[in-house]
Amino acid sequence: MPRDYGRITVQPAPDYGPGYGPSKNDLDDFIDFLEDLVEIIEEIAEWLEDWDGPGGFTYTPGTSLDDTIAANDASQVITAFSGNDIIETGAGTDFVFAGVGNDTIILGSGTNYVRGGLDSDTFVFTEGASGTTFIRDLIPGQDVIDVSALGVTGFEDMVVRSYGYGTILYVDDLTIHVEMPLGALSESDFIFA
Repeated sequence: MPRDYGRITVQPAPDYGPGYGPSKNDLDDFIDFLEDLVEIIEEIAEWLEDWDGPGGFTYTPGTSLDDTIAANDASQVITAFSGNDIIETGAGTDFVFAGVGNDTIILGSGTNYVRGGLDSDTFVFTEGASGTTFIRDLIPGQDVIDVSALGVTGFEDMVVRSYGYGTILYVDDLTIHVEMPLGALSESDFIFA
């Protein structure tokens, strides 16, 4: 049953039975899991401190399995923890923390704050994607931004600007903020049409 904490509603994780979740027999894995969880909670708190948008958030936790999580059009906080997850954002304001695993994060409209986490992650923009997406932890040579559905064939099809420590990419009605200096991004960090 969902628990309501005012601005945030917590949805229970699916119950897959005993033996799933972080390994309780391996102390190192469990400590890593808890450290990741603390980092996620701190980031959520930091973002929500300045939140000015409509309504509250729904919190949707994943598991240690390969989860498929689809957001609705309300505002959501999604944590997938571990596993090779597929996460699809909705039209609201979504905060995605994919965690450990080779994750695919599908981005359409709305405002999205995204952390792929460890391992190789793919940030996929759907055809007609719009709004603003903030990619917080792109790892060059490991993670990729897939803009092929937008018809983008290379950097020449985007307006690319540097800002502070990051880079802003403009494609039609879509703005992508990548927390990485412009000079650090290369064509190998993208999947083009």
